[in-house]
Amino acid sequence: MQQLLAVGPRVPANGSRRPVRRRHLHGSDLAWAIAFVAPYAVVFGAFVLWLVGYALWMAARPSLYADLTADPLYLPTVLNTLLLSASR
Repeated sequence: MQQLLAVGPRVPANGSRRPVRRRHLHGSDLAWAIAFVAPYAVVFGAFVLWLVGYALWMAARPSLYADLTADPLYLPTVLNTLLLSASR
């Protein structure tokens, strides 16, 4: 028995294609979709949007750059970073 593998969308015998309709969620399906997506949205907001906003807020204060370079741990940290990135 031979098997026939179809590739791509099915086309009716007369050759016309109907437009694909997208089904919208309603009722409990919509509630479950929101319940599953909400935690991901909260984690994204907490770890991405808030941290990027905080970094931009801190970058707007030039005095912090002088404080950073004056810190005695800054130079060894930069050297360690360069050594570790060069070893990879």
